[in-house]
Amino acid sequence: MKQDIEADFWKDIFVHIQHKNMFVQNEPSLNLSNCEQYFKDFQQSHPELKIEVTKSSSYCTWETHLTPTIKLRLFIQSSIKATLLQTTPNEEVKIADAKFPYNPFPQISDLLKNKYKLLTKLKTQKKDNLHQSKQYQIATQFIKSYLQNKLKNTIWTLEYAPTGIVLVINKNKETIRQNLSIYNFKQEIDNIPT
Repeated sequence: MKQDIEADFWKDIFVHIQHKNMFVQNEPSLNLSNCEQYFKDFQQSHPELKIEVTKSSSYCTWETHLTPTIKLRLFIQSSIKATLLQTTPNEEVKIADAKFPYNPFPQISDLLKNKYKLLTKLKTQKKDNLHQSKQYQIATQFIKSYLQNKLKNTIWTLEYAPTGIVLVINKNKETIRQNLSIYNFKQEIDNIPT
């Protein structure tokens, strides 16, 4: 049931800004010939950001950290491709990438305006997830104890799925799978035909 809350959170934000970009009207184009001016304008509007730019005759890249662990990279060639990366001291892992039909800097600016609200929301999600994880750990111990008494002569295992805990029973060459909730597991186990 392990998931990366931070990566999922920023991926959702990324999809949202890409969607907004798709419906922009009357936005001047961003392309290889004018990208450097857009980069300078953006840097002036956001002097707090450390921005790295690489330019060659056939492409241009622009990248900055949105947070200490989340980096946004734009690759401009014949189109605009944006990539969201999760960074650690040892590696960068791609979270998402997408093409942006129009200049993405207005959407990136909006994101930065709301960054502290978003970080607060992310912190709350992480806290809730930690709380839920502890609930699952405790419930798993109760479930195991209950199963050891209830299904003494049966081969069973517990698996973790995005939906929660799954009880797998192997009986007479048949496999029974039962989703278990952390609050109702006793009744769910008692309802399994044995």
